Amino acid sequence: MCIRDSHDTPLSSGASEDMVSISKTRLRELELGQEQLDRERAMIASEREQLDQEKLRFERHIQEQQQEQEPVSYTHLRAHETPEHLVCRLLLEKKKHSYPLLM
Repeated sequence: MCIRDSHDTPLSSGASEDMVSISKTRLRELELGQEQLDRERAMIASEREQLDQEKLRFERHIQEQQQEQEPVSYTHLRAHETPEHLVCRLLLEKKKHSYPLLM
């Protein structure tokens, strides 16, 4: 008998019950898989919400810090200049003045 002819022959009740049992088992496995997916999606959504809240708190904190900062003068910045910064600044100034623009 060919596979395509199988619909012509009635299934024995044992074979039919086996197929139904296998179908039910597979359906239950799929349902459990879907339940697991739903739980994981809910967990991911919860984590994403927590990260969004954390991001908002961080952004507010940064904004508050920026608002609290007072501008300082150039003299004040120079007073805290380290020797390394001084060398770097002097080299930059020298480089800036050594190549005049040609017009």
